[in-house]
Amino acid sequence: MAVRYPIPNDSPPNEMRLDNLSGGLNLKFFESFIGDNQSPDLLNMDSDDRGSLTKRKGWIHAYTTALGDKINGLYYYSSKFIFSCTTKLYSQTGTAAPVELYSGLANAKTRFFEFNSILYIMNGTDFIQYNGTTASAITPYIPLTYINRLYTGGGDANENINRLGAGFSNAFNGDGTHTLFLMSSIGLDATTVTCTIAGVTVVENTGFTVDRPNGTINFAAGTSPHGAPASGTSNVVITAYKTVTANINTIKNCKYSIVYGGENDTRVFLCGNGNYVFYSGLLDPTYWPYNNYNRIGDPGIVCTGFSKLYDILVIFKPNSIYSMTYLNESTIVSFPTKPLNSWVGCDMPDSIQIVNDCPIFGNSKKGIYVLYSQGSIKEEKNVRIISDNINGTESRSGLLDFSNAELIDCSSIDFNKKYWLCVTDKVYLWDYNLSPYQGADNGGSDLNWFLYDNVNANCFAVNSTLDSISFGDRTIGRIKTFSDTYNDNDLAIKAYWKSKLFAFKSGKSELTDWYKSVLEIWLTTRAVDKTSLTISYYTERNSIENAVSVPSRDSVSFDWDNFDWDYLNWEVASYGITINKKPKLKNIKYFQIKFENNVVSENLSLISLVIQYIITNRIK
Repeated sequence: MAVRYPIPNDSPPNEMRLDNLSGGLNLKFFESFIGDNQSPDLLNMDSDDRGSLTKRKGWIHAYTTALGDKINGLYYYSSKFIFSCTTKLYSQTGTAAPVELYSGLANAKTRFFEFNSILYIMNGTDFIQYNGTTASAITPYIPLTYINRLYTGGGDANENINRLGAGFSNAFNGDGTHTLFLMSSIGLDATTVTCTIAGVTVVENTGFTVDRPNGTINFAAGTSPHGAPASGTSNVVITAYKTVTANINTIKNCKYSIVYGGENDTRVFLCGNGNYVFYSGLLDPTYWPYNNYNRIGDPGIVCTGFSKLYDILVIFKPNSIYSMTYLNESTIVSFPTKPLNSWVGCDMPDSIQIVNDCPIFGNSKKGIYVLYSQGSIKEEKNVRIISDNINGTESRSGLLDFSNAELIDCSSIDFNKKYWLCVTDKVYLWDYNLSPYQGADNGGSDLNWFLYDNVNANCFAVNSTLDSISFGDRTIGRIKTFSDTYNDNDLAIKAYWKSKLFAFKSGKSELTDWYKSVLEIWLTTRAVDKTSLTISYYTERNSIENAVSVPSRDSVSFDWDNFDWDYLNWEVASYGITINKKPKLKNIKYFQIKFENNVVSENLSLISLVIQYIITNRIK
């Protein structure tokens, strides 16, 4: 007598309803083990402000003629782009051609910071300032290193010499008798020495002469006026110059900057030149006091960037993380550092962003991490990986399949509550508005990641005028700006979303041991966008069982703002339109569906999906 297996309680036909398809990409698990609203394979899809899936927006060229080579750095400042390409610095406004601001730069990746409304530009060799009109090499502050100095030397130490500059001043006490004054440094530069006596300017070779090798100023050897300066306290101020190239290069060779000062952003901090962190004088990025530095960890391992966690400065190295705090004791300011994490660090400097007050950073061997605080950052467990869904596995390519050099050369930006990470021409995008990180130590399995291609960004900037993202291309000298179109400079954007491999369910149990037949599917798509799509069906045979093209007229409502006679439809709808198709797939174990669009200026809008199926018989 044949054994009859009981059919699960659900009475046929059954329905699987997916009211949200924006779970993002999951490469970690096999296609049948991911979340119901996740995808094992998607491209150029994004989540809109209502949580629905949509094709990513396209980009346009900001100007007509490419400059050649890559854009090394990009910043939006004073209603225009400032960028470097090869050895030149440019400004660019609207759709106008770039205007050269400065030449002679090193051809290297360039980064920017603003302070006191001035834009500063660094590339590991040059340190440039731009005031909105003119770009020039930075003019270093000249410190007054000694006051109350006697003609023979000594005096009270006042300010550190400036690492960035050659100039320094000494303030001497005149005594009305002596005419030969010894500066605090010998071997002076040929640059003209300047002097004031009681506020009155005295000119070199008229009021005094200079013995540069010996660092002496002789007032008796002048022509007119000359003679011993009158008695006074610090009334003789002499400014001379001595270039120490090694000191200057400690600052110019830095690559990464951040503005910090504890609870107030009062100083600029630099790193990227060895294991040093240098910090500027108070409110002055042109002054880098000689003693304003900290050594961070192993001297053989360079610092790779900064971030902030509330009032703490976070310092990254490739294999570790340190914290720095602001300390003010009896008017003496210091910045003590402590180790924060010793098992992971950041070797992808331009992956660093701050998301919901937490630092995000990349490691080329392990993935993307968050430094998460629950009131204390002293424990190493507060550094947690969030990219398990996109890292990839041995059988499924992902983020960590790029070469080490490609990952280190990444770029990133935080915009509109989305974190963008670009490696070569691919962007991995985390929508942290839909899926904020909430402290779970689960590798980020609940985070929504999406994948773009054809975004060849060597650097990003937010165009605050247009409230959009722009990027500098990493192969040609062009800026590209994202717009509200669904094309990349008039070229089609190929976009698709592939579903989980469904075995379907009875209650919470997967029906992997039953055959099913798929009767119908209903897809709801956004009504106001032009949309056409190809629907493909897959089963466990790993083949397309059926492919159905749905023309645009089935999914577009009448809309004067985007009117096109080819898409004329007298129905006006602000809600979704549902498309019904009948796959007629019988006696299958698994079912998978893919929606695709590769048409210029058309969206691919996916709001919800309903699959109707019946359970046929148990697998023997």
